[in-house]
Amino acid sequence: MRRLLIVLAALALLVPGCGGGSSSGGNAQQVLSETASNLGKIRSGELALELSFGGMGSDKSGFQLNGPFALKQGALPEAQLDYTQIAGSKSVTSTFISTGDKAYVSTRGVTYVLPPKLADQVRSAVGTGTALGQQFDLSSWIEEPELLDGGDVGGASTDKVSARLNVVNAVNSLLQLASQLQSKPALSTPQSQAQVRRAVEKATIDVWTGKDDRLLRKLDISIKFSPTASQKVKSLVGASLLFHLAITNPNEQIHVEAPQNTQPYPGS
Repeated sequence: MRRLLIVLAALALLVPGCGGGSSSGGNAQQVLSETASNLGKIRSGELALELSFGGMGSDKSGFQLNGPFALKQGALPEAQLDYTQIAGSKSVTSTFISTGDKAYVSTRGVTYVLPPKLADQVRSAVGTGTALGQQFDLSSWIEEPELLDGGDVGGASTDKVSARLNVVNAVNSLLQLASQLQSKPALSTPQSQAQVRRAVEKATIDVWTGKDDRLLRKLDISIKFSPTASQKVKSLVGASLLFHLAITNPNEQIHVEAPQNTQPYPGS
């Protein structure tokens, strides 16, 4: 249940409480600024999120979050989100379902009704995630941005911003999220930050935003570390890091049906 609450807080990272106008055109930095300021306007959509850390060979660890969501002020969200925990070749998926009135969790083929106390924790987790989201400063991740045409992405014609990645700032923010689910300490010392910078073989960030509404449609971060990276870097981050976030059809209506054949939550 703790992981479920954390994942719901991760959902709220997408929509920090900030406003701002939107306009088309402008340079890359202006486009990024408008997109960041409009994050608070995204209240629903089809979400695809992955944060994974690659080990040596094909091993990786992390999580994925996929499905429709609609956030509601002071209430349960309306959502059906599959949360998949990844550990090497193994993965386990649970589904959070909420109609806005009641919440459920489905795992190992059984769907449970969350009792009021746990439903209140879900509501609170989404709320606290908004505050946490304000710590994710996208502008601090990006260096030397370039503005390109992004084509059709997530239900809209987009602009694409490609840039060099400030690896330390991005990794620290993503480690902050990952540390909620697994032991991933931040790069807290100048020595560890310098080690990570030296170990980077390739690091990129790409952002797709609506031409007309400046709403985020997709964000991809990819970091590959040198095979000769120190053991310290490998233990902190692994051999690579991938962060993917996509929001299709933002602010379109979402409707989630209550599941059938539910059971009381264990211990309730």
